[in-house]
Amino acid sequence: MSRPEDPRGNAQPAEPPSKSQRKREMTALQSLGERLVTLDAGRLAGLDLPEQLVDAIALARTLTRHEARRRQMQYIGRLMREVDAAPIEAALERAAFGPAQDKARFAALERWRTRLLEEADGLDAFMAEHPAADRAALAKLADFFILKPAWTADVPLPGGDFGGEGVDAFAARFRQEHPFLPAAQVERLVHAYGTHASTVLGGAAKLDDLGARFGETLTAAEVRYLMRFEWAQIADDVLWRRSKLGLALAKHDVQKLAHFMAGTTAVT
Repeated sequence: MSRPEDPRGNAQPAEPPSKSQRKREMTALQSLGERLVTLDAGRLAGLDLPEQLVDAIALARTLTRHEARRRQMQYIGRLMREVDAAPIEAALERAAFGPAQDKARFAALERWRTRLLEEADGLDAFMAEHPAADRAALAKLADFFILKPAWTADVPLPGGDFGGEGVDAFAARFRQEHPFLPAAQVERLVHAYGTHASTVLGGAAKLDDLGARFGETLTAAEVRYLMRFEWAQIADDVLWRRSKLGLALAKHDVQKLAHFMAGTTAVT
C-alpha cells in the first residue's frame, strides 16, 4: 500500500504497529524459537543462525524449571527480532515436508517391487510409466530375486553324500583306514566334515604327518584345510565360526593357533 501524500507531494510517515500487532509478532517469533529449540544439532547448524541465538537455544535445552525456561524463550524471541524469520520458517517447512516425501517415495518403490516380483505384467506396467528405464536390467534383477523351488531340499550338504553307507558305516571305515587317529578325533572329523574328512587329513599316514597340534584334536592339517577350502583367516574363524573348539582350547593353544595362521598360507 502506498503512503498517503501531503498536498506538497511528500510521503507521510507510516503509522507505527499497534500494541496488539507487536504482541502477535513477538508471540510468533517465540513460537518459531520453540521450534528451533526442538531441532537436532545438524539441522540447526544448517540454518546459519547468529552465534548469540545458537547459544541461547543451546541454553534453553538445558533448562528444566518452567520459569527459567519461559524467561529464556522470551530472550530467544527478542533475539529473533534481529534475524529474518522468513527463510528460517521456509527451511523448517522443507525439513518437515522432506521425511513425508521420502516415506511416500519408499512406499511407491515397495509397491513396484511387489508388482515386479509377483505380477506377470509388472514389468510391462513399470515400463509404461517409466519408458527410460533399462528393461533388460530390471528383468534380470527381478528374475534373480524371484523365489525358485527349493532345489536344496534333496541335495546333501558338502561332505554329507554318504550314499547308502550312512554315517556310522562311514565312520567305521574311516577309522580302519586311519588307525593312527584317536577315537575322539575320528568322531569329530567325521561329524564335522563327513566324506571330506579324508581330504582334511591330506594323505597322512601317521599322526605326526598332521603337523602341529592345538589342543587335543585340532591339527595343522585341519587348519590348512579350513584356510584353503573354507576361507578361515584368523583363529576365531576356526574356533568359533566353523566349530566350538574354542570352548576346549587353553589360552596358550589359542595363541599358538593364531601365530601359526599368521605365518601360514592356505595352499600346501
